[in-house]
Amino acid sequence: MRQIPGGEGGLQRSECATMRCTRGFVGTRMVLCSPQSTHDPRVRTAHANVKFEPRDFATQGTALNKKFAATLATVAWSVLTLAVAGVALADADSNSEANARGEVLFELCRQCHGQEGEGKQPFLAPAIAGLDQWYIESQLSKFKAGTRGLHPQDLGGLRMYPMSQWLANEADISAVAGFVAGLTTAPPVPTIEGGDAHKGEAAYALCAACHGKAGEGNKVMNSPPLRGMSDWYLMTTLQKFKDGVRGSNAENPTEMMMRGMAMSLTDEQAMKDVIAHIMTLK
Repeated sequence: MRQIPGGEGGLQRSECATMRCTRGFVGTRMVLCSPQSTHDPRVRTAHANVKFEPRDFATQGTALNKKFAATLATVAWSVLTLAVAGVALADADSNSEANARGEVLFELCRQCHGQEGEGKQPFLAPAIAGLDQWYIESQLSKFKAGTRGLHPQDLGGLRMYPMSQWLANEADISAVAGFVAGLTTAPPVPTIEGGDAHKGEAAYALCAACHGKAGEGNKVMNSPPLRGMSDWYLMTTLQKFKDGVRGSNAENPTEMMMRGMAMSLTDEQAMKDVIAHIMTLK
């Protein structure tokens, strides 16, 4: 049997020459040989005299656990960072592809709505640059489904219906809507005269409940932004609602609600006034 020192404050142990020792603890004594061992009595005596000098294993364990936890946290953070970066890159690639697809699809729209989506009154095509994507998507879906644009007196809508059919699926609708929403908005050029913005402000209070005080729109109410729209388009749209050209399709409840609001504007002058106020919104 030989003694193996454990170092300062460490564990001192004995090693038997045979492999028949059993190990255990009795109090603070380490017993390496069983009482039944047939070893030399001197060996057993030596074993019995070996003292166990315990270290502070709790402290050591805590330190090791902290190091392990720190290492694990570092690895986890690295993995998470790489995962987030991967998702971000994937999203960037996806957005880039969608934007490129949207630009291709918009080529057909440019014929009526203009190169930059600024709108063309002779074609009854409103400015659409910078409109909220959700609103563009919703209107394209309505045109495609036939819940908007099929009234025989809605000339602009009748043009949009076949154009919307060219968009094969929701991905196409989303792509072109995203591209249009990213176009720079140009201030509309006034074409209507005779409106009183001050009088229109009072009338607009009813509109603000859905379209917002500043005409910013409200997605929850399915209400588009009004600021930045051409005055001629606002006038023709209000007139369509008043005449039932729009807002009479039960499958389009949002427009049915809008028709009721339009009816509160009793005549053309009232419409001019509220439009004059909308044109001042920033």
